[in-house]
Amino acid sequence: MRRSQAPGVMAAVARVERAGHEREVAPRQRTGVGMFLTDAIDVAGLAASEDLAHRLDIEGFGDVRVSDWPVFRLLLANGAVPIGALSRLLGISQQATSKAVFLMECRGYVARVAPTEDQRIREVLLTAQAYDAIDIGAQWATERHAQAVERWGDTQVQHVLTFLIQFADGCDRSEGRGRDLRSGR
Repeated sequence: MRRSQAPGVMAAVARVERAGHEREVAPRQRTGVGMFLTDAIDVAGLAASEDLAHRLDIEGFGDVRVSDWPVFRLLLANGAVPIGALSRLLGISQQATSKAVFLMECRGYVARVAPTEDQRIREVLLTAQAYDAIDIGAQWATERHAQAVERWGDTQVQHVLTFLIQFADGCDRSEGRGRDLRSGR
């Protein structure tokens, strides 16, 4: 972790800890590191998001939002899709999807085009600017992965990846009827 990122990560940890103390719930058993697994995943996600946002800002993509990444991921996996299909893939309303797409279009990351078959339907697709931001994100992820392997070894990193995938699979809130969050479908 870069020194400039430490205050942001520390603030994220403090938010998670504060939220845990402010809730009026039954006392919980704390792990040896002082938080639940889900708290640790949340803090790790916040730290990674802040670190990636910092990198994107340095590279001239400071306007990419955390909420853009699911759209990027789904459009990469599915190609150009109509708003209705994108909203189903995202698991949010068509109105919320339209708003997100509009904001991303204003920032130059997606475009809405009419396919040649039916001029009434508008499909959403990624722009060259989006691909540039995605490439920076992929480079960042590759670097973080390499750093983790260097620090903890490939076997340990593979165990963590396997565990996180199994954890995500165990969080299926729709009993198998919902989206596949890993593939974007």
